[in-house]
Amino acid sequence: MTEASPPAKFQILLAEDDKVNQSIVQAFLFGVDMELTIASDGREALEAALTHRFDLMIVDQNMPFITGDRVIRHLRAGRSINAATPV
Repeated sequence: MTEASPPAKFQILLAEDDKVNQSIVQAFLFGVDMELTIASDGREALEAALTHRFDLMIVDQNMPFITGDRVIRHLRAGRSINAATPV
């Protein structure tokens, strides 16, 4: 029987549609005790932020379907679990 690994210290959402930029952010965060959730467009980002608690959200402004600022405005306007999460 194997022991379950402890949960990551930080939960981070990366909302970025460009694969190169996703890789750059992943490299920048290498070594940080975190779980990185990647959303490739505004709809995925909003869905993730409405269903999972994050410690930090890194959000691209220009994304397909919903822009980054609209995602953040939607989260801040309601009582979402990420309404006060740093961006």
